[in-house]
Amino acid sequence: MNTVQHAGRVIYRHPIASLSIVLLISLTTALGYTMNALERGLRQAVTRAVDKFDLLVGTPGSSNALLLGTVFLRPQSLGPIPEAQLKRLAADPSIRSIAPLAFGDSTDSGPMVGTSAAFFDRPQQAQPEQGRLFDGPLEAVVGYQVKSALGTTFRPVHDSDDDSQHDVGHALDFLVVGRLKETGTPWDNVTLVPITSLAQLHYRETAQAQALLISTHTIADAYRLRHDLRDAGLMAAFSAELLTELDSLTEGLRTAVHTASFAFQLLVLGGVAIAMTLLVRYADSSHTPPSNASAAPVAHIVYRFGRGWFVSLGLSIAGISLGVVVAYIAVPLLSTLVSKWLGLSIVSSLSISELEAATVQLAVLASTGIVSALAASLKISWGRG
Repeated sequence: MNTVQHAGRVIYRHPIASLSIVLLISLTTALGYTMNALERGLRQAVTRAVDKFDLLVGTPGSSNALLLGTVFLRPQSLGPIPEAQLKRLAADPSIRSIAPLAFGDSTDSGPMVGTSAAFFDRPQQAQPEQGRLFDGPLEAVVGYQVKSALGTTFRPVHDSDDDSQHDVGHALDFLVVGRLKETGTPWDNVTLVPITSLAQLHYRETAQAQALLISTHTIADAYRLRHDLRDAGLMAAFSAELLTELDSLTEGLRTAVHTASFAFQLLVLGGVAIAMTLLVRYADSSHTPPSNASAAPVAHIVYRFGRGWFVSLGLSIAGISLGVVVAYIAVPLLSTLVSKWLGLSIVSSLSISELEAATVQLAVLASTGIVSALAASLKISWGRG
């Protein structure tokens, strides 16, 4: 019986210890690969969402609040843009379209946003896939995931308590006249209504825009306008620019998560090395080497080393393979859950980078197996170093 067969017998005779090592390796493998794939898919989804917006304009405040409130439709405290600024922008010949945005109300399917027909004139925004645009004060165009069907009506609900004294205003019924194409962004759950209807809904004389989406004729016009708006006391930035700032704020958190993951993998690697060493050494106490191996001390050591290394290699291959399979199954399932939570279409899968990482991981474990096998073959005591 050769060394590989003897290694197989060691694994067969100690199923609980062998299975524990395999599961430990597969756990760290699946965890690391799943996190990497999800992060990659999330960044791609966020980039796709940001690409649909040009120049964002809001009142002075947090740039992150402007990005989260407009692109990702997260509830934020955004102040109204002064009417004088709106009139000045409307007279600027370099501007192709100005789409006002007003937030604060919602439906059963998601947020409701007040805007104008200019929202649909932007190059990044497609026309309704079904129906038409709104042209009446109480008509609505819904996102792809909104439950309301064409021809049905709904009543909005205010998200805060500042208009609680005007509950009667929310008795207005809006008619769904159009449905947008799927974008894979939080805007698939939005309901768009004329911004002028919000004035009627909240008993105001005029509608109050909390943000503006501006498209210019040229890139140079966009940069000039951004500079002018900042000089005028407004916050103006490109969506990709705001995303970069947000990334810089979360970089520390991502680094901490990756560091913790790496430290966890090192601890597991150390545990696996000790477990493999103990497994092989324990196997020696209940296994008699072949006659040719016991003929010479050196041959005996080589035999025990080879058997220990093949045990380590076999368990490592099994653990990594199982981890890759688990990650392959877990990544799309978790992507679906995170997509529903964030409202983004996250498409994640294992890539060549994970396969390359598996090769490196196998090489590291194989090297660790050499140390474990050598320690076991020479009967080195951990207590003596």
